[in-house]
Amino acid sequence: MNKEKKFLIASALLPGAGQFLAGHIVKGVLFVIMHLLMGGILLAGLFSNVLYKFVSLGDKPEVRTIFKTTAGDNSLDYLVNGALFFIILILFTIFYVYNLKDAKKLGKFIDAGNSLPKGEKYRDYVMDEFFMPTFLTPGALGTIFIVFFPMLLTVLIAFTNYSGPDHLPPKNLFDWVGFDNFVRLIKYKELSKTFFVVAGWTLVWAILTTIFNFAAGLLLAIITNSRRIKFKGLWRAIFILPYAVPSFVSLLVFRLMFNGLGPINALLHTNIPFLTDPTGAKIIAILVNTWLGAPYFMVLISGALTNISSSLYEAADIDGATEWQKFKNITFPMLWIQLGSTMILTFAFNFNNFGAIYLLTNGLPADSSLRYAGHTDILVSWIYKLTMDNNLFSLAATVTIFIFLFVASISLLTLARSKTFNQEAVL
Repeated sequence: MNKEKKFLIASALLPGAGQFLAGHIVKGVLFVIMHLLMGGILLAGLFSNVLYKFVSLGDKPEVRTIFKTTAGDNSLDYLVNGALFFIILILFTIFYVYNLKDAKKLGKFIDAGNSLPKGEKYRDYVMDEFFMPTFLTPGALGTIFIVFFPMLLTVLIAFTNYSGPDHLPPKNLFDWVGFDNFVRLIKYKELSKTFFVVAGWTLVWAILTTIFNFAAGLLLAIITNSRRIKFKGLWRAIFILPYAVPSFVSLLVFRLMFNGLGPINALLHTNIPFLTDPTGAKIIAILVNTWLGAPYFMVLISGALTNISSSLYEAADIDGATEWQKFKNITFPMLWIQLGSTMILTFAFNFNNFGAIYLLTNGLPADSSLRYAGHTDILVSWIYKLTMDNNLFSLAATVTIFIFLFVASISLLTLARSKTFNQEAVL
């Protein structure tokens, strides 16, 4: 039997054994430790009936009497433990398959007449082999448990009836309900109207704030980079100040200023409904967001402008091009190549910009025709109200899935079509 098959069978029976046989002790030890650790967690989960609890979500509710409270099953704990079990199972499978591939690779390497380095060369080999995985593994695990795990929980909750007042653990159990929440969101007139109205405003908000931020930043960058402007550094410092102040502080200050009894109305000796009129509140929200975001784009665009070759403008001057023609045919296309992806990310950020709405308007003014939402609420602030104010966790999770699918698809499609990622356009 050749080394390739021998190492493969050994690693299949005991992860890391093939690496030991090949003389790769460090890698073998790591494989053994990782598989023992994750295998132990999986076995502990199996012995504690984690799969049954995940499927059933509990059988015994909490019993409360005047004198005593008898603890029951906690559906949320069972859901979380089940999700963790499946994530660890996936990681275990990935490491196991990688262990087999690595053992096969080592066997093939030795069958070809090669040998692993020894002494200091082996130490250097180990350092080269494990340098990148050592630094990437913590970040990858952090992404899995901080980003992917909450996303998985959100998806799972969307298929349950986890909501108040009758299905809130630990007092009550909740159950799997399939696609009922998705049907409820579309079928019930009041919820459906709220969803589409809020989603429409969210889309308008994200598009306009992104365009306004870029346009204002572009204007400031062109002004501060103009040869006619003196004291450029001073002007840049002044324009960057709104970005230097924490955004939540600025938003609370603007909320106070545009209040019906705030200093602006007091100064004008009138009562303009800045935040109490639906249209006015939306306009103020967009303008305030522009105030906060324009300095960021000014800095980015100023840097991008310096990367545009002056020879392009000199050639345009020789051809008699106007300032507008130079901007249209040179400046803007070159900026878009460099900043197109940033625009897409800004759109995604503004689509979920909870702080700007919550701190400035809190979704107000109220709209009696909408369910749990106001005139200026965007989807993410509506989700906050569904969960924190009304305990409708399953419905909020359903809305979150729609947000993710929309933003992810739009972002990926736009990025795929963007010249930012087209190497030929750059060249």
